[in-house]
Amino acid sequence: MSISRDTFDPAKNYKRVRYHQDRDLLDSELNEQQDITISERKKLADLLFREGAIIGGLVPQVSANVVTLSVGVVYIDGHIE
Repeated sequence: MSISRDTFDPAKNYKRVRYHQDRDLLDSELNEQQDITISERKKLADLLFREGAIIGGLVPQVSANVVTLSVGVVYIDGHIE
């Protein structure tokens, strides 16, 4: 799989990509729109959560020499995992 070009630059602070009805849609335009969406979502999440924040669960249980964590959700590098 090849990508024709990667044009996303977060410093430009673009919010959308405009498509033209008289032109073919390019993969780079779709990729740019996707990158803009991901970047905007990460900015919002960074405002709400700190890196490594536990969103839910992950309760530690200690028995003997073993520590286990319950199922949970954590915020890491812009993703809620």
